[in-house]
Amino acid sequence: MVRRPDKIRVVTNSALWAAYADALGFISELTSESGLRHRLSGKPFDTTRPWKRKIGGAYGATVDLPAGCYSDDTQLRLATGRAIRGDGQFDVEAFAKIELPVWLCYDLGAGPTTKTAAASLANRSSNWFSNFFSKTSFKRQLKYTDGGGNGAAMRVQPHVWASRTLDRPEAFLLDVIRNSVCSHGHPRAILGSVFHAMCLSHALQHGRLPRPDDWFQFVDYLNVVDDLVRSDRDLATFWLPAWERENKNSFSAVCKSTVQEVLRDMDIALEASEEKGAAGYDKAVIELDALSARWRGTGTKTAVLAATLCWCFRDDSPHRAVLHATRLLGTDTDTIATLAGALFGATTDEEPPGHILDDGYIRGEAVRLARISIGETVESFRYPDLLDWKAPKSGLDCVGNVGGKAALAGLGFLDLSGRVYKGTGKFASVWEWATLDFGQTVLCTRRSKLSQLSAVSIPGYLSGSESRPQARDEFVHKRPSYSRRDVESRRPDRKAKVFVEEVVDMFEERMTDSRSASAQKREKLLIDRLANEATASGFNPSVLGRHLRMLLDEDSPARLAMAYAEKISKAWQLRQQREKQY
Repeated sequence: MVRRPDKIRVVTNSALWAAYADALGFISELTSESGLRHRLSGKPFDTTRPWKRKIGGAYGATVDLPAGCYSDDTQLRLATGRAIRGDGQFDVEAFAKIELPVWLCYDLGAGPTTKTAAASLANRSSNWFSNFFSKTSFKRQLKYTDGGGNGAAMRVQPHVWASRTLDRPEAFLLDVIRNSVCSHGHPRAILGSVFHAMCLSHALQHGRLPRPDDWFQFVDYLNVVDDLVRSDRDLATFWLPAWERENKNSFSAVCKSTVQEVLRDMDIALEASEEKGAAGYDKAVIELDALSARWRGTGTKTAVLAATLCWCFRDDSPHRAVLHATRLLGTDTDTIATLAGALFGATTDEEPPGHILDDGYIRGEAVRLARISIGETVESFRYPDLLDWKAPKSGLDCVGNVGGKAALAGLGFLDLSGRVYKGTGKFASVWEWATLDFGQTVLCTRRSKLSQLSAVSIPGYLSGSESRPQARDEFVHKRPSYSRRDVESRRPDRKAKVFVEEVVDMFEERMTDSRSASAQKREKLLIDRLANEATASGFNPSVLGRHLRMLLDEDSPARLAMAYAEKISKAWQLRQQREKQY
């Protein structure tokens, strides 16, 4: 095992280089030479600097971005890190249902697939394993199972940084896959995440950049992705059958063909990297067609190019390498650079030479993950209780007031800067810089007038007549107790009284249940997942039967089967009542 001070230093440096490279690449992303000069106001592009960018589309605003401002790559990487609990477990539910929908309020530079996925997860009927969205946007069809971009690979590093089993990659790779499928359904995205995770794991273990012969060994882990999916109960039960229905093809077959694509790309990259430095990297970019709209930003090619960049610049400084990648306009500058930055940072004692926004917060989160990796149990981020949580309908509604103080739903209280940027159009949004109470800086998009947020949507806030914002280390979470009158008052529809009775019974049972709170929550979420899928299927008999068979493998099959049957029965009655209404 790596000694404690060394592991903390290595993980911290990897996180810093990833953020620094992202901040550099964000400046040059999706622009031309003249556009880059305009963004930087004519200053040289040699480190992180303050710059300007128009955000929010045609009706958006031109905003001032501080030096070291990072993009969605680092934002989602930090969100992933928060969702890794102090015991090392990845809370995929919190990541999918809280972090991703709320991120739409402050995202910078995100691609359409990830944003569409995040918006879909705000729907109560969507879960991390059932986010099969399909949407037409600007005459472009966005479909979950076609999502093969690098929006997953850019955020999976925390799973490797926090891993206690780098010598047994299957353990952290399953979390990498679970994270990826929240937003991306094509194997190019999933395998790209796995390949990059293996590169980073190798760098952390051996203290050196992975060589081309290592790349080909990592393919062994690409070949077991299908097995890992089938070994996970949620993925195998819910995600995989739905994926194969959507694609009319087996997941295994598409994975195999994608692995062959990766092998061809690696052969090309290997030949190109025989030339060191910029010449070798540029040749790989051209021959992998990474400048074309079709292949730019795909998960597998981005991960291979990041490894190629590192290998071509293995005898040069990390700064020269990531700077060259971000100057090669027309590529996915920020994501290739950020993946390479994570690898470089794990293998060098040199820290990034330029300013990074939220440097202190990024360091603190890296230390927390590193401490997890060496077997320590550390604090977990406090999210709202998922049983109470309801994502705002849009990113504009995520910022509001709680107890007279500005807050970002799901994450915490905000210190607004006062500098407001207004969009154009009849219903223009506004953007404002703010700092969350745990130290992250966000550019929030919000409505011009803040509305009230529910107190239960803010972790660290106690509701009641003496409610007040609480420091995180003071907060003691108490689940509110509900009386029958409370529940009925929240659901005035008398035709749904049968559903009210069910909710009351559920809470009364929870108050007298001797099982642990975590066990109760897990079983409640399991029943909810199954019931949601059954309802969405139109109460398909084969789905109902599969669910009951699955519950037989649980610790308390009789109780769970009865709870499931009651839930389905009530859902069926509610549907019948609603059909009669209309």
